[in-house]
Amino acid sequence: MDERDCKGLDLVRQARQDQAAAYFERIAPRWDQLRSLYLADPAVEAAVEQVLGEEPFQLLVDLGTGSGRMLALFGAKAKASMGLDLFTEHAEHGPAQRRCS
Repeated sequence: MDERDCKGLDLVRQARQDQAAAYFERIAPRWDQLRSLYLADPAVEAAVEQVLGEEPFQLLVDLGTGSGRMLALFGAKAKASMGLDLFTEHAEHGPAQRRCS
């Protein structure tokens, strides 16, 4: 790829990132409601609980944490926990933010 191609690709990536950020900003207040339309919360929570098991662990890292729901549900099982997300709009409306503020 030449320099023009790379610059064009950067512009496309930035436009897509901007579109995604705008979308998540719009839906953040309703994210938990929208998510539950696809999978029931109890089913997801039971599957995660099964994977995590009974024993406590050192660190819980939730990548793409969204509203922080998994941290709110399972963070107490770990000595330390953290959630990482590209879009901070979700955290402003999620249970982890409410719990920590």
